[in-house]
Amino acid sequence: MAVDLNMQILIVDDYKTMLRIIRNLMKQLGFNNVDEATDGSAALQQLQRGPPVIAGGVVLLVGIGIYGRCLWEFVQKGRGIPAPIDHPKELVVTGLYRYVRNPMYLGGLAILVGEVGILGSRALLGYTAVWLLVVHIIILVYEEPNLRARFGESYEQYCAHVRRWVPGRPFKG
Repeated sequence: MAVDLNMQILIVDDYKTMLRIIRNLMKQLGFNNVDEATDGSAALQQLQRGPPVIAGGVVLLVGIGIYGRCLWEFVQKGRGIPAPIDHPKELVVTGLYRYVRNPMYLGGLAILVGEVGILGSRALLGYTAVWLLVVHIIILVYEEPNLRARFGESYEQYCAHVRRWVPGRPFKG
């Protein structure tokens, strides 16, 4: 994946030393168009260069919120984390998982789509499509069989009522 070293980058931080560190790091990496802002209103003025950037920022923030909420559900309800080193001990069917089986991945997708809107990068759009395909294959080949083996009938009931990707009516199981 080629990176456009002339893309606009906006660094926002109220700590001027951190702004300088990040700006210098980005320049050392070869990025030529690095702007900075020390507060939200200054950043907003710089971001008002077009609707895709603002919409992308909103989608990105929604994605972060979805991902964070799902992570919280995994830790609180599932008593684990979404990683092979500490699988949840309980099947998580609360929160956003009541509406769709893979909300954490949908949050990740929203983050990537938001970045595409912000950066306007075709390469990132292509990466997003490949990422979604790989995630879908992992779900089919690894995650769903693993969950069936670990949670049995309760997972089967959940799958019968909750769709994989498209949110629907809340699960009452």
